[in-house]
Amino acid sequence: GLVAGVASEFLKVPLAAEEKRCIALGDDFCEFHLSPESK
Repeated sequence: GLVAGVASEFLKVPLAAEEKRCIALGDDFCEFHLSPESK
C-alpha cells in the first residue's frame, strides 16, 4: 500500500504495513505497523 511504499522508499528498506486502526472504520485515528517485508 501507500504507507509501505513511502516508508520503504524513504528508508531504502522493503517494508510491509499492517493497518491496525482506521478513521473510516470509526477509530479516532489511523495506525499502521511497519515490519520488514517477508520474501
